[in-house]
Amino acid sequence: MNETRILVVDDEEDLCEILKFNLENEGYEVDTANSAEEALKMDISSYHLILLDVMMGEISGFKMANILKKDKKTAKVPIIFITAKDTENDTVTGFNLGADDYISKPFSLREVIARVKAVLRQLAVRMSHIQEIISYKKATGIPILQPEQEKKQTDALAAKLGDNEFEEEILDIFKYIMKNSRRIQAKSLFDYNIFLIGFMGAGKSTVAGELKDKLEMDRVEMDQMIVENRGMSISEIFDEFGEAYFRNLESNTLIELQKRKQTIVSCGGGVVMREENADHMKKNGRVVLLTAKPETIYERVKDSDERPILNGNMNVEYISGLMEKRKERYEAVADVTVATDGKNVTQICEEIIAKLIALDNEQDKKQA
Repeated sequence: MNETRILVVDDEEDLCEILKFNLENEGYEVDTANSAEEALKMDISSYHLILLDVMMGEISGFKMANILKKDKKTAKVPIIFITAKDTENDTVTGFNLGADDYISKPFSLREVIARVKAVLRQLAVRMSHIQEIISYKKATGIPILQPEQEKKQTDALAAKLGDNEFEEEILDIFKYIMKNSRRIQAKSLFDYNIFLIGFMGAGKSTVAGELKDKLEMDRVEMDQMIVENRGMSISEIFDEFGEAYFRNLESNTLIELQKRKQTIVSCGGGVVMREENADHMKKNGRVVLLTAKPETIYERVKDSDERPILNGNMNVEYISGLMEKRKERYEAVADVTVATDGKNVTQICEEIIAKLIALDNEQDKKQA
């Protein structure tokens, strides 16, 4: 069986099983759901194609398609409608919702399989073109992600549209295409998690937010994830259970994050002090160290009451000493290091992306 995964969504159980049986005979991995509600609880982004009925329960196939196309995680998954709604208006509605094909019931199984193969071929061609673009950019030194060029193209389109009555809708579609293109290119570049480490106040959360927008990747704040899971603030966890307990929570969170891909993780300042945590991060990610001078750190954190390690020690001298104790460990764990002093967040992110690409290219050459 190949690795192509297909999801069949139809309220007719017998039809689901027939499609599943025949598609599996073609070598595809097939799952089924008997309602849109059931399907939406599944990891839709893990499928390469969805065969979707229209007339189902409370959430119709059209409504489900609309939900999927509005979610960046599932927007790129191809959809083939298979339905008894066969009027011209129905078909046009389906294509306007982003369908890649529309098949009317009753249908021939041979036709369905042929259309499935055609859509998957188109997907493969589309991905190969993106890979070619990325390879060309790498070979010629052209930046992979070009926000300035995107802005120029958007402005040029806006000027060309002038007073077009559908200007807003057309620009929205164009921006969506740009956004999805960034996400696909980033996925081709970084198929792993990016862990941001560094002393508290080094800018991890701010940089994580900017990287999320630039790369269209998911983002996780480790401390926030712990707070939500425990229902307590970091300070409350320290006060009630102590630092050792909190460090155990950090380790368990990193283990949980190993299940994810393409996620930017902003780590707590002390997470690298346990050797096992470095192993957890490097199993499916790259580690980026953000640095800043003690004076810079102090200015960034002096008004925060969510830094229990600094309680009663909110001064440059103490911060400098603690940073020195952690410095060797930070540098040993990091794959790349970026200083944040005197740089804006865009400059920091561009440096991170460039250094990660250079690191990956270097490792590719060693393996060649």
